[in-house]
Amino acid sequence: MTIRSESRPRRMSRRLWLGAGALCLGAGLAPWAAAAEPGEETDDPQGDEAAPANEPGGYIGVAPGSTNRNPLPKPDANPPKLVWTGFQPGAAGAKVFLQTTSAVTYELKANGTALSLLLRNCRIFLKNNERDLNTRFFDSPVAGIKARQRRKDIEVTIALKAPATTSPRVEEGPDGTQFVVLEFPAVVATK
Repeated sequence: MTIRSESRPRRMSRRLWLGAGALCLGAGLAPWAAAAEPGEETDDPQGDEAAPANEPGGYIGVAPGSTNRNPLPKPDANPPKLVWTGFQPGAAGAKVFLQTTSAVTYELKANGTALSLLLRNCRIFLKNNERDLNTRFFDSPVAGIKARQRRKDIEVTIALKAPATTSPRVEEGPDGTQFVVLEFPAVVATK
């Protein structure tokens, strides 16, 4: 018991020492974070050249019909990989799209207010592509999108606010990729 009681203060003092050191270092890092004077060059790699996303030339995302490339590292193409799961709301409805590294076969099954799209012999490229897309606050029939690896296939579940029908179509993407696109008509509001 004596050893245990002696080790606690030592651990505690080490933590305090590391915390104090981090504060001192943090205070010393501030000089190069200061704003540059007009006409002065900065070490910022993006500097004034980086355009905001809503200005021409800025990043507007991966989408069918666009020449924008996926910013992720390029995966090997065999077997095909799901590299992007997207949602695009619009006045005419909503679009759900899946970008794969190459052509995939798929099956669509409807079950009331849910659609299940099975991408055959396809893998999820990054764990981030398994994140659920919560789209229920948009004025569209799509409430959410989930992509899950099911052995050699990927199951994409699209939750709907009301039953809707759609027919998937395929579009070519940049760098040999392919988009599987599902379009949903706009929700008609009833009063």
